Amino acid sequence: MHVDPTARPISPMRARRTVSVTDFRKNPARHMTDAMGDTLAILSRNKVAFYAVPPARFEALLDRLEALGGGAGRPVRSPDGD
Repeated sequence: MHVDPTARPISPMRARRTVSVTDFRKNPARHMTDAMGDTLAILSRNKVAFYAVPPARFEALLDRLEALGGGAGRPVRSPDGD
């Protein structure tokens, strides 16, 4: 068996559903509706490019972080200060 020394290890998938970035771009609202509240892993070249998180799940995550003392309730600022 040949092992490629430059190969990166497979990163864990943090979503049960996946869609290619090409398909997601065509109709993101439909894909989010089809996910029925689940988070989507958006793939580019078979690697996770980003996660699309439904608003209710995102808000629950922020609430949980705030409860843990993570300060999630503070406004988020962009790196350039806006």
